[in-house]
Amino acid sequence: MDGSGTGVTTVVDGSTSGYILGQSIADGSMEVARWLDERQAQQFDAIYVAPGAEVAMHITEQIEIDYDPNGRKTNYAALAEGVVDEILLTIMPFVSGEHNTAAFADGPKHLGDPFLELDLLSSEPVSTGELFLHYRIRSVE
Repeated sequence: MDGSGTGVTTVVDGSTSGYILGQSIADGSMEVARWLDERQAQQFDAIYVAPGAEVAMHITEQIEIDYDPNGRKTNYAALAEGVVDEILLTIMPFVSGEHNTAAFADGPKHLGDPFLELDLLSSEPVSTGELFLHYRIRSVE
């Protein structure tokens, strides 16, 4: 055993072919076990919960949240510099209404004259009430 909870035991009984076969199976089993351990350490689960459902979370370790409060400024800079040609936008079935919440592209001035115009490429409503939108930024000529 290697301490990971997985292991294979082999017994030598005098049969060379049996020993070689056993070693091959053991090596393959250990490789699969190592791969599964590595995969489980790097995965996460996404769980859908219907709107309004009660949820209880039991957190046993600190979760680092990758939230950048300047992210919307990055969106603004990329749009203002013209390096973005398409936008994928998801509209969700709830509204915050919180004062000073982040805008998609918060910046010092208008991106267009007065708006950055978009062409709708596709829209896909889904059963959760979300709406997935795909836009191309209209060329300014």
